[in-house]
Parts: sequence; structure tokens; C-alpha cells
Amino acid sequence: MPAELTSARSRQTIPVIVAAWCGLCVIIAPVLALLWRVPWQRVPEILSEPPTRELISVTVTSAVWATVIATVLGLAVALWLHTLRAGRSFTRLLVLLPLALPPVVGGMALTSLLGVYGISAPVLDTLGLRFAFAFPGVVASHVFVALPFVVITIEQALAQLSPRVQSSARSVGMSTGAITRHILIPTVAPALASGAGLACARSLGEFGTTLTFAGSYPGITRTLPIGIYLEREIDPERALVLAAVLMLLAIAVLGAALGGAWLWLRPRFTGAAHTATLQPINTSALAALTAPIAPAETLTFGPAAQRRSFPAARTTALVGENGAGKTTVARLIVGELTGTEITLGETVLDPGVDRSQPRLWRSARLAARHRTAPVPIHARGIVLLTQDSALPPRMRVHRAVSVVCGSANTASELLAAAGLSDLADLPIGSLSGGQQAQVALLRGLAARPHTLIVDEPMAALDAASASRWRAVLKACSHHRTVILISHNVVDIATLAHYAAVLEAGDITAFGPVEQMMQQPPTAFMAYLAGLNRLHATVVSSSSELITVSCSGQGIEATYAPDASTAPHTAPLEPASDVAVLFSPTAVSIATTAAPSGTSARNCLNGAVVALEHSGDQVSVHVQLAESTQRLRAAVTARSVAELGLAIGTEVSCSFKALATTVHPMDPTEHGRSFDHG
Repeated sequence: MPAELTSARSRQTIPVIVAAWCGLCVIIAPVLALLWRVPWQRVPEILSEPPTRELISVTVTSAVWATVIATVLGLAVALWLHTLRAGRSFTRLLVLLPLALPPVVGGMALTSLLGVYGISAPVLDTLGLRFAFAFPGVVASHVFVALPFVVITIEQALAQLSPRVQSSARSVGMSTGAITRHILIPTVAPALASGAGLACARSLGEFGTTLTFAGSYPGITRTLPIGIYLEREIDPERALVLAAVLMLLAIAVLGAALGGAWLWLRPRFTGAAHTATLQPINTSALAALTAPIAPAETLTFGPAAQRRSFPAARTTALVGENGAGKTTVARLIVGELTGTEITLGETVLDPGVDRSQPRLWRSARLAARHRTAPVPIHARGIVLLTQDSALPPRMRVHRAVSVVCGSANTASELLAAAGLSDLADLPIGSLSGGQQAQVALLRGLAARPHTLIVDEPMAALDAASASRWRAVLKACSHHRTVILISHNVVDIATLAHYAAVLEAGDITAFGPVEQMMQQPPTAFMAYLAGLNRLHATVVSSSSELITVSCSGQGIEATYAPDASTAPHTAPLEPASDVAVLFSPTAVSIATTAAPSGTSARNCLNGAVVALEHSGDQVSVHVQLAESTQRLRAAVTARSVAELGLAIGTEVSCSFKALATTVHPMDPTEHGRSFDHG
């Protein structure tokens, strides 16, 4: 491998390059022509004249004042616009309006508002303020035309920030003000510098609006652009010198702004994250430092008729198919979404919407007026951690932790206990995905929540790191309520006390993890437990075996009473619904209708619909004939090759009766299926 690697460059087509050079010439050629005609020998003479110094003083002073005011107001407008839901496009149109108006129209608009006979004249006279034909009028004119540059530049930067960053910050207890100070403003700092530079450059060159509203009084309201306009008819050489001065001022301002933005955005600590050494985690110390401030309480969500609860100080695994609503439930609980009742012990976090009222009464505006406001996200004490670390990219790791725990010393102790001290001074954006995931886990625990919701927490971690953080979550869950959203059987089996199965936004099964794994109540839970689960109907039963009909095919099995009920030895009634359970490893596959060389009494026919490689085995997904139900068989890769298995291959799946069990199934489960593919 070469000692030095460089990034490959992409090249544009010749027509695009030619058009680009033409575009640059449109800008550069007139500027160069002007500079060519400037009488440089007269520059010292003209700059030393008092009228010139007055022009420069008024121009620079008004530009500085206008830039400061426009930057402050523009930042506020951009932050507000970023959170606006209704009317954002219309508000943005209003912000851009000064750019579309002819300068003279802008001046007339300011005159109508702030002029001697303007709408606000009585108030201004009472306060002793004067804008028209005065220096404040110059500043007002410049702010009017420069403000859009700041707003649009900052708003575009905010649009690039993931919404999850702010949601995650609220979840760990940061208020809106804290998020603005510690996350939003530092994140948009380069855009703020660029917007201020554009505003200042635009202010330096403002002419029409200023002349129309503030006039042209030497030493008071006459700026360089107005002076150039007047001098071009009297002394063209003097006008050229003033134009060159104005151009150089604008270039200096833009260069300073863009240079400051580049310094902020330039890569820092390149490669430092890759050389950082992560130390072992002190699990007991970390558990002590992140112990919940408030006691854990039972968490309940949903309307009265469909209310579901998560036990206090226990870990509940929330499982379900993709799209079942797991993330939606998590966002409802944490407060990112509203509309359903959420209670924590006796405290109502979200009253939801009163469904007993007429539909019109339930409109968003009327509901907001006539119900108690939900508890803000940052005040709930509930932290949501997702697969997206959602950390501020420009913030350093130590700062990201300290703004949550409120103490720099505590942040250092937390990083040391988590083995992340070497990352403390690095910007989060320079970390790898796994390192960011660990920092996000630590920051979530640093908030010391009484309820922790983790959505696929180990997805970005390698096996060793996942094992260490699994031990941390186990140790930190003794005194807090934990909701674990995961498809990882190891996470569910080692961390959770209970499992809740979510289907179509509703919890359809709930129970201890051991019970749910032994007798899965749904096809999805069976998939996680490594079992096949099929719906069947009892045909007949005896003291030894039960004959059932599964998708029109008969099989035999032993009876396993529901572990949650008292032992039941009486035969099941014919035509009753049962769930058939058997392991994929107990299934043998053949491509003939009557497989030979096996003592299995059960045989189900179907077609291969999917093949998945897992370890040293291949999971063959078979859809039963004349049915939507599926089963899995675990075979070797050699068997797949020998049998010539492929999508659509018709196969016979055989398995022993003694390796098959049935147990009663809730009638509401009839018709449910899970697509393993």
C-alpha cells in the first residue's frame, strides 16, 4: 500500500467549466476595469481630505451599528423561524422582501413609518427620537436591507442540524434557553460570522434606500456610495478613488467573515479519535455517579380503555415488527409527541385529548385551551437514547457531558468511570460512530433520569464494547425504570425483566421474559426466541399426542399448558385454536414429496421464500402451501448446495412429534402472522 494516500478528485464537464469561467468574468472583468482606471497617484491626496474622511467615517460607523443590530435581530428571527410550524414560508417571504424591493421603494416605506410625517411620528416626537435626515436614519436604512442576509444564512445552517440533536438535549434535561446557548448558537457560529460579513458588506454599499430616507447631509448622512454618485459628475477621478476604497473595504469585511468561518470549520484533531485509548469501565462507580435523583414510579400510557403500564424499577423490553410503533411509543412517553395520556405514578405528564368531546372540540387549538398543558420534555426526568447519537457535532465531549450534569468535575469523573477520558477534549464530530454511541449513553445516564428509554442502544458498538455497556445498563437499572427497544435477543434476555409485544401501536402481550421466551405469544416473539410458531386447530387429542391441522396439513405434537396458568392435563377440545412451537434446528428439508431416511411423523409442504446466512448455518424460510404462514429450518450451507435450494423451490419440512409442542392461543391472535422475510 502507498505510504501516502490522497483523495480522488472529481472533474466537471467542459461546457460547465467554460460557463463557470464566463460567470466569473461577468463579476471580475468590471472590477478589474475599474481598478485599472483608478488614478492611484491621487489616492493619498484624496484620502487626506476632510470630506473623504467624513464619508468614510459615516459609512464605517453606520455599517458597524447596522451589522450589530442586524446580527442580533437576525439571529433571533432565524431561531424563531426554525421552530415555527405554521406560516414559515410566508414569514420567510416577508424576510426576503427587502431584497426584492427597489431601493427607492424601501426608502419610501421607511419614510412612511419613521419619517417626519410618518405613522410613528407622534411617538418618536414624544421620545425625542429622529430618524429622517439624521444618522439614525442611515442605520435604520442599512438594517432594513442587511437583515435578510443574516436571517437566511443562519436559517440555512439551522436546517442542516438534525432535529434529533435538540430533542435529545431536551430529553437529558436541557431547557430551551440552555439548548440555544450551548448548542444552537455555537453550531451556527460560522454561519453567524458569514451572515454578519454579508450584512456589513451590504451596508457599506447601500445607496438608494439611504438617499431616499436619510438624505445626503455631509458629515451626517452622506455615505461613500452617495459621495461617489455625486462626485462622478464633478470629479470622475475622485469618484474612482472613492469607489476603490469602498471596494477594498467590502473585500476586507468579506475576507474577515469568511476567514473566521473557515477557522471555525477547519478540521481539528484529525486522527486523534482513532489513536485514543479507551480504558475499562468502572461499572460500580458509574452506577453510583448516575443514580436517579427521583425514585422510579410506574409509567402508564394510553387512554383508559387501552391503558398499558411499565413496572417501576424494572426493565421492560418493548419488541415488535418494524413499523409496529415502538419508536412512536417512546416519543410519546418522552414528550416529543403529544395526544395520548401519559402518567408517572400520580403525576400526569400528558393529559392527552378528551375523546368524549365532539370532534370539533378536539381540534388542536381548542384542545390546547381546555386541557392541562403537558409537562415539558426537559422537566419529565425521562431520557430517550436512540441509534442516532444526536450529539452536537461541534461540541467537545467533556462539554457535552458537563452541560448535562452541571459540573465540570463531575463530568471528568463520569468520563473516567466510563473509560472515555482520552476523548474528553475532542469535538464530537471527530469521533467514530461507536465512540459517539458510548458518549451518548454516558450523557444520557449523566442526566440521572428515573426513567430511561433506549432504542437499539448497542447497534453501533462492537461486540466487546456492547458487552461492557450491557453490564453498565444492568448495573444502572436497579433503581430506575428502563424501557428497552431491541431486536437483539442477548439484550432482551440479559437486561430485561419483562417483555411487551407491540402490534399496530398496541401492546398485545406482556409477561416475564423467561415465560415469553419459552412460550412466545406471537410469531414475532417466537422469531426472537429462535422458534417456529404456527397457528393450528385441534383435530383430536389423546393422553400422549394431539393431532392438529396447520394450514390444511395434519401434524402431531405434545401438549404444553400455558406457563401463566395452572397446569392443565385435560385434552384440548376439538376445533380450539392452538399455537404450535418447534425449533428450526429440528426441521429437516427435502425436495421430494415424501422425504426418506427420517423417523419424523410430521411433514409440512411449502416453497422457499428466503435464505439467510447466520454463523455456520443457513436459515431457510418456507411459506406453507395454501397459506401465508411461514416456518424456518436451520440447515448447513452444504445442504443448501446439495438440495439446490433457491427462492421458489418446493420442499417438504419434516420434524418429530416429540419435538413439537402446542399450547392454547388467545382467540384474538387468530389471523396474526409475522413475515420473517
